[in-house]
Amino acid sequence: MSPAFELQLGSLGWAPTLPALVALVLLAVVVLLATLRAWRRLGDEPAARRWGVAALNGAAFLAMAALLAPPTLERDRDATVQLVTQGAIPGADDSLTREDFVLGAATGVEWPDLQALQTAGQLTLRRPDLGSVDVLGHGLPPEAWAALPADLGVTFDPPPLEGLVRPRWTRVLVPGEALVVSGEVRLQAAGMEARQGKRVELRLVDPAGVTVSSTFARDGDAFSLQAVPRAPGALEYRLQMVEDDAVLANEPVATFVQAGAGARLLVLQSAPSFETRQLAAWATDRGHPLVARSQVSRDRDLVQGINLPEDAGTDLAPALLEATDLAVVDGRRWAEMDTGARQQILDAVRGGLGLMLLADEPLAAWLDDPPNAGLAGARLEPTPRPDPVWLAWPGATPERPLPLAPYRLVPASAQPLTRGESGEWIETWQSLGSGRIAVSLLRERHRWATAGERSDFSRYWTRALQELARPAERPRWASPGEAGLARAGTRLMLCAQLPGGSAGVSGAIQTTPVFLRITRRAGSTATAAGPAPDAQPGPIADPDSESEPARAVTLLPHDWGVPLACGHAWPSAPGWHRLELLGAEDAVLDGIDLRVFASGEWQTAEFERRQAATRSRVTERTAPAVDRRVGQPVSPWWAWGVLLLAGGALWAERRLFELA
Repeated sequence: MSPAFELQLGSLGWAPTLPALVALVLLAVVVLLATLRAWRRLGDEPAARRWGVAALNGAAFLAMAALLAPPTLERDRDATVQLVTQGAIPGADDSLTREDFVLGAATGVEWPDLQALQTAGQLTLRRPDLGSVDVLGHGLPPEAWAALPADLGVTFDPPPLEGLVRPRWTRVLVPGEALVVSGEVRLQAAGMEARQGKRVELRLVDPAGVTVSSTFARDGDAFSLQAVPRAPGALEYRLQMVEDDAVLANEPVATFVQAGAGARLLVLQSAPSFETRQLAAWATDRGHPLVARSQVSRDRDLVQGINLPEDAGTDLAPALLEATDLAVVDGRRWAEMDTGARQQILDAVRGGLGLMLLADEPLAAWLDDPPNAGLAGARLEPTPRPDPVWLAWPGATPERPLPLAPYRLVPASAQPLTRGESGEWIETWQSLGSGRIAVSLLRERHRWATAGERSDFSRYWTRALQELARPAERPRWASPGEAGLARAGTRLMLCAQLPGGSAGVSGAIQTTPVFLRITRRAGSTATAAGPAPDAQPGPIADPDSESEPARAVTLLPHDWGVPLACGHAWPSAPGWHRLELLGAEDAVLDGIDLRVFASGEWQTAEFERRQAATRSRVTERTAPAVDRRVGQPVSPWWAWGVLLLAGGALWAERRLFELA
């Protein structure tokens, strides 16, 4: 409760709340009346006795005021303590005293002579005058530093690291998508001078024990390995760091390949191409239905169908467009297409179809026509392209550059889809109704497939489907992403992507009631999720326990305006967990598997994360400034003592008066 007013007398402060102030006013009136009554009673007594009784009443009043509204005594925040965290070695520092602290469960070592803390936030509760802290060990994670004062002085000399740090990979893949694992190497452990400049080998080992990708790196080097999983389901690769046949690190890389019906593709081109042949081969391997219509004369197409149902049509008609997720059309075919057929495709895009237009001269002229200028959100400006261009993808760079059409994308309202290494926009997209239209400068994507980089070819088309294809018709899990590791006992945020229009277009996010159920694959069930702030009512239930309290799912806007329903879970044990997305009447809408890591897995990565967070808080030790003061409540014992002494003296005076 806010104080009614604040009074500062030197280093002594007093700030009573309004209820305490009202009580003190009433108490003052009572004490004043009692003092006046005693003054009249002692009218014939010496003045010293009358004034003594008044002083005792005043002392009793002040003592009661201090108990109702305790005063504070300001002190400089100049105390320095040492905080022992995980990684500190017992006996390595002789300066530790009983005034120092240890973050108990985090160290894994007994420190009987130190004060134990359960959380870092308890440090300032134990020592309100804390001005700086010397951190021993690997330090504190970012969430622990958030509980400590921002102006706290910190000194930190971390121990060396040896292992793999800053790991990143996609937790949920679709068939054909490459698993790209990246990170950094640390070789800093004590006694490692002989390894200075020496390389270690990094191996990505598949679930069958076969090395599918490898590279070499030195201390501080970044690395990237990739492989395309061959089967759907939960897969656990191993990332190994090897030196002279000795395995220095062997960490799990867990991913889930989500099975399901393949995306439906339509290719419309002005002539047969080797590019489409490679795309057809890829679609065949991945189970994607594909229809390719290649123009061989003015009114005839060569039609090719792959992975199609027996009753599927291949004519360019509304039925085919409604059954298609992504259409790829070269610029000449698009510009020379019959107006009615082109309008059919645009109507299908408004209904959700994804459309990729391949840049060439006819498309550039079509986009310059004023009626068409705004459809793609960008125009094509002629620009010489003598050299291939390296693409910049999230997570890794393709192994081979590709040539571009001799144009430059000049966006008006479009968004970037793919950038070049220099930051130039290579592909753009823009929403049209519920679908998206993309324009691409890329040529000869088949070079990836024919040069042995089939994973890059697969990754390109998988990403194109993810970004452009027809949106889902029902809620589905959003990928947990790449950064961060799910660990037992820590909060895990999970989001589901909801169907419906984009919030950025409609101005409102559609809400769909969806719920989370999380179960350990071994059969035991993790702790069910809790609500995010400002959550709306709705359960996230434990499937094996009817007594588990209902929790809420919060709807949060995505950066692109995609409606998301998000909640939190606290898995209680490591291992694979099944995450099910439930709709009305517990209908399972989607499901994925997610690996929760134990404290001993990826330990070096966790230590590096803590060291980085602690280094960011390190400051030089300086003399405490005037504004670095803290108010500590004055001990109430002196007030109780004064109250007892004053009360006893007043009682004794009254007894003596009655006996006289």
